Amino acid sequence: MKEPLSYALLADGTSDRALLPIILWTLQDLWPDGEFAAPDFFARKHKSVGALVDTICQSYHPDVIFVHRDAEAQSDEARLREIPDEDHIVPVVPVRMTEAWLLID
Repeated sequence: MKEPLSYALLADGTSDRALLPIILWTLQDLWPDGEFAAPDFFARKHKSVGALVDTICQSYHPDVIFVHRDAEAQSDEARLREIPDEDHIVPVVPVRMTEAWLLID
């Protein structure tokens, strides 16, 4: 039997947990027949993204890590440079705050 895809979200803060249903929805859209494990969630709390990614990989072994960083006063390019460029890491860098781009008309 095939193992479900395991994934984690490393986010700026605890309110970014709101991204988890959107990530699952996107995964299901991209892989309709896929099975997905319950995600792990980690709030960055001003710690280094690279160090936390290493800790998550070593301790939890997810197949994919989504790394959320709000652009805030930085350019999206600057935020993307903070996120390790590895095959199993997916940057999530909205230009506007999460709360703004989650609004549905």
